[in-house]
Amino acid sequence: MRIPLVFGVLILISVSGYCRAVPTVQEVHNAKGVTQLQLLNQYLAQQSTVDARAALELIELLSPNLPLDQHPALWQRLKLHKAQASKFIGHNEIALSLLNEVLAFARQHANTDLLRTALQMRAVMYLERSMYPQARLDAQTLLEKYPSRQPSKGLAEAHIIMADVHHASNEFASAFGQLLAALAVYEALGDKVGQVKTKGRIGSVYRATGDLDNALMYQLESLEGMHTFGSEKSLAISYNNTGIIYKDLGRYDKAIEMHKQSLALKSSIGYERGMVYSYNNLGESHRLNGDLEQARDYLNKALTLATKLNNRMLKGSTYLYLGRIAITEERLEDAYVILSKALDIYRARKSAGRIAEGLVELGRVVERLGQTDRAISYWAEAVEQARKAQKNIVLFSAYDHLSVLYARTGRYQDAYVMLTRLQKERGELFDLQSQQRIEMLVIQNQVSETKRDLKFVRQQAELTQATLNNKIANRNLLVISVVTGLLLAWFVYRRRVHRRELKLVTDAHQKIEEKEQKLSLALWGSGDVLWDWDLASGLITRENAESMAGIPQQSVNSGARHFGDYVFGDDQVRLASEIDALLNNEQDAFAISYRVRTSDNEWLWVHDKGKVVARDECGKPTRLSGIQHDITLLKQQEADLLVLNSELETLVKKRTQALESTLAELRETQTNLVEAEKMVALGAVVAGIAHEINTPLGTAIMASSNIEVQLHSLGTNARSGSLTREGLFEGLDTLTESVQLTQSALQRTGGLVEQFKKVAVKGRFEQRGTCQLCELVSTAFNLACDSEQRRGVELILPEPVTLFTYIDALLQVLEILFINTLQHGTTQQSLILKVSAIRTEDAIQLCVEDNGHGVVAADRQKIFDPFYTTARHKGNVGLGLHIVYNLVTHVFKSEIQCEQSSFGGAKFSFQLREYD
Repeated sequence: MRIPLVFGVLILISVSGYCRAVPTVQEVHNAKGVTQLQLLNQYLAQQSTVDARAALELIELLSPNLPLDQHPALWQRLKLHKAQASKFIGHNEIALSLLNEVLAFARQHANTDLLRTALQMRAVMYLERSMYPQARLDAQTLLEKYPSRQPSKGLAEAHIIMADVHHASNEFASAFGQLLAALAVYEALGDKVGQVKTKGRIGSVYRATGDLDNALMYQLESLEGMHTFGSEKSLAISYNNTGIIYKDLGRYDKAIEMHKQSLALKSSIGYERGMVYSYNNLGESHRLNGDLEQARDYLNKALTLATKLNNRMLKGSTYLYLGRIAITEERLEDAYVILSKALDIYRARKSAGRIAEGLVELGRVVERLGQTDRAISYWAEAVEQARKAQKNIVLFSAYDHLSVLYARTGRYQDAYVMLTRLQKERGELFDLQSQQRIEMLVIQNQVSETKRDLKFVRQQAELTQATLNNKIANRNLLVISVVTGLLLAWFVYRRRVHRRELKLVTDAHQKIEEKEQKLSLALWGSGDVLWDWDLASGLITRENAESMAGIPQQSVNSGARHFGDYVFGDDQVRLASEIDALLNNEQDAFAISYRVRTSDNEWLWVHDKGKVVARDECGKPTRLSGIQHDITLLKQQEADLLVLNSELETLVKKRTQALESTLAELRETQTNLVEAEKMVALGAVVAGIAHEINTPLGTAIMASSNIEVQLHSLGTNARSGSLTREGLFEGLDTLTESVQLTQSALQRTGGLVEQFKKVAVKGRFEQRGTCQLCELVSTAFNLACDSEQRRGVELILPEPVTLFTYIDALLQVLEILFINTLQHGTTQQSLILKVSAIRTEDAIQLCVEDNGHGVVAADRQKIFDPFYTTARHKGNVGLGLHIVYNLVTHVFKSEIQCEQSSFGGAKFSFQLREYD
């Protein structure tokens, strides 16, 4: 098990002048010279982690006028604050560079205070980036900078940092020892706050080893202490940590109660960054409790506050939890978008553990979407990231998902490999955690024994002194037996005190026996056998060996060659070889699995780990210790798994045949549906063309019929001699009007045919060229409107951009969009037409927008359809935007969107890919 490390030890050690109240920004601005530098450092000591970006802006603004060269020590401290702020916004390389500069200065000038602070910050940064060897080196150097015999708060904090290093490396017993050392320092200093904080960290170590009962006990003890000695902020954090343990125990209602208490305290003191943590934890706890609406509400609050604080890491956690809700609700597309945002943040922060969590969830999404290969890729990368961060829960989850997916897709060998790795690493982790829990018990017992021995020595000294006092009292009684009753009363009083002291000593011995009994119960509860071999006497002692009844449970005189009575024959040689290697100093520890005989003459599989724990002056081992764990069930499960895989392969073959038959039927149905859709689309286009051409053709036919009637009338009158001058001119006027009407209708028909030709863009724009976007926009605008129309339009040109693209196609797109705006977007006020271009990595986003009437939501879905127009009464055909759609789609290989403009009108946008 792994938990997120809470690195709360970045307490910058300030010089005496920094102990004053935190100045305001205005006070910092008003100061001058070295005073301004001092006030700036005081301000940043509190604000560099509250609003990191604002802190960096203030440093950049004031640095040119600060006397940095005249006060190098203050300058280096300013670098510390800048490094802290840079780390919080994800600029880790800049932060490390600044810390290295401070460390070089501190070593050169023997500035121990500055050196300790810089080492402390860099060790924590290395931990956050999973750079454990570097963090361990810095933590060890930091410990060496404090005299071990002089308790100090800095020494306690150094022990805590080293504990965090061991914690991050899964060395929980070592972390436990460091925390006990820190607790001892705080006890020596009488620092109650430090003691309760350290107890909370001890609870975190127990949580990491899976001992949630002890974790909760220590955390509740820390919480109770915070009520008495801690600040409101420390109490809020303690409530939060307690709620996390309740969540791990599955007591979600109790976890929610703890997080609400924490949120109330953080809100009262204005601790906004902590409030985001509480909102996130409340959202996740409600999700686990099945209340998705409440969970989404808290997470939206977290997202709003994290955005206000500009904290990307907190937003990453919120997106992760929102993504899980979307998965639960089967909103897979939304889940993919949300989780991708979280993963982008974690990759920028190089947080391996969080990257692994995001990859596991993304794998779940794409796997449900049917993208099997992508799911495998995500989970495989999650395995690498989780292994790098040593995040075992995420690692096991990725293994489990991969094994299930491989099995479902017929890759049974890969599935078996994943399951084997899962079982092996889970068993190794269980063994490691069991051993570390025992080592923690041993360490705690050793510390208790040391304290008990010291207390016993003091009690012995007091007992000796009491005995001497008793003898002196008796002698004095004999000498001054005739003394007054006052002396007799004093003697009685002293005897009563002595008896009380003797009773205290007796009670102390009884408590020691109780502690030893608790240690035995703890070993029994772990289910492991603890053995100890004294090589000098040959005695092997075992604790809690009842479950392995075939092994001797009492002290026996046995060597490596005398295990044949209870070790399986094939395993005896391997076990003896491992033990001989320890005795010959060829290795310091061993781990081996073998079979042992029970009292029922059955064989049990055990996993045995042992190491050298004592040597003589010549380096020869004198004592071995270790643990044995029963793994019989695991071995049985491996055998059952092989049988299950064989049966599963047969079942999958049968289901695959059924699925192939169903798939063939679906493909035939799909082909029929595609053909039907093609016929429907063709019918719609034919109907549109017939409708548009029918009107002008009908007009031309009517006018030609009128010409025929008029010519017949004129001919009849002329032949009969009844044609008058006025009748002739009137007939000629009628013929002229009919001819003009015919010509207009035919021109309209020709125009429609030209527009129909423009719809087919394939092959018309094959040449590319270089042009200035501003000039192209101006040309399109001049083509779209005459000088009279331009007077009422304000054209806003884009920034100068040089394009290498299809110039004619782009000119036609812009011209049609401008004409569309002039025809549909006119308003009573002046018309604004804006063209903008935004360059991305490999393309340019082109936008055309106006302040006109805009396009209602219902029309946006059909605006690019052929023959669709809202102004057919004005003679519009409805092909303009369809032509634009075809050009953008087929020539520029892009997509065009229509949405509402920030000016209130319509906005059309598409991408122009930059060609080589």
